[in-house]
Amino acid sequence: WYYKDITRQQAEAILLDEGREGCFLVRDSVSKKNTYTLSVTSKDPEVPGKLKVHHYHIHRTETVTANGHPNGNGLTNGTTPVTSNGNAPNNCRLGTPNTGTEAQYYLSEKHAFPTISDVIHYHKHNSGGLVVRLRSPPTKDRESPVTAGMGLDLFELDPAELQLEPKPIGKGQFGVVKRGKFRNTPVAVKQMVEGAMNEDDFIEEAKNMRFLNHPNLVQLFGVVLKKRPIMIITEYMKHGSLRDFMRQRQSHFYNRPVVMADICAQVANAMAYLEQEQFVHRDLAARNCLVKSISRNSVHVKVADFGMARFLLDSVYEPSAGTKFPLLFYTECQCNLGSLFIEDLLLSYDVEVTWM
Repeated sequence: WYYKDITRQQAEAILLDEGREGCFLVRDSVSKKNTYTLSVTSKDPEVPGKLKVHHYHIHRTETVTANGHPNGNGLTNGTTPVTSNGNAPNNCRLGTPNTGTEAQYYLSEKHAFPTISDVIHYHKHNSGGLVVRLRSPPTKDRESPVTAGMGLDLFELDPAELQLEPKPIGKGQFGVVKRGKFRNTPVAVKQMVEGAMNEDDFIEEAKNMRFLNHPNLVQLFGVVLKKRPIMIITEYMKHGSLRDFMRQRQSHFYNRPVVMADICAQVANAMAYLEQEQFVHRDLAARNCLVKSISRNSVHVKVADFGMARFLLDSVYEPSAGTKFPLLFYTECQCNLGSLFIEDLLLSYDVEVTWM
């Protein structure tokens, strides 16, 4: 993502040519020597369908040496990575620490880190004051595919081994969900319709799911990213959403509080695990909980739909401008402040339990 010796205009041309929201790069600042600027694209609110490039100066606090004197450069002296053009700023990675207080880098003063790499990592998961969350650097005219570096290579499946039923079992803003089989194992396949949404947004769900493993979370089987249409393959939950399941069986559950309490406990266990893994789901609701199996005295439920989930580096999540939430599940205070605390997300769970 580091581009050495390019102008503001060149950066804008590179990013707009990519045509993707959240595409970003870091370049040498033209106005101030030995400093860096982050350039990132977002949707233009004034021109529908167009992108706009925003430029953010990467601020740096002064390094203070052991004798109390400031060290002006604030750079670490570790080994630096080689970027696409063979160059990288010395402070891309944290190297051997200098004596004294290290310089900190930040775009928003509340979120300062020892290296620019750390700043980029944070803002890939949280907008933290930016107009949009960082997605990925430019990829055109490079050997790496769009999905390179996403850590999904091990999950790539051969589409020839997938058998899909023609009729969808669900639809959404991303495309359709179909029932299918992978090596004779029943699976659910989310199939993206080209042009329906940003590919990075669709792939985000698979990225969120890849390392999550809990008996009350729907498990990822794999992805198809190298061919079109892009697909996310998960375990198949034959009884559908908890919302529809309970609506169809209201009389069955009306006088069975133990079963209802167990369902609530399963969802709570899943959310506690996500908090432990520093994830916030952002869209917990009965429609996004699926029923795996049922017996006389129990219902096995799993939380699904991680398309809106985000990784947290602290206890506060600040959404990007324009991010849409189901308002029923958030307080007036959260909507006005534009920030979500992990503790506040209990409300989503409370609403779901009340609905049940």
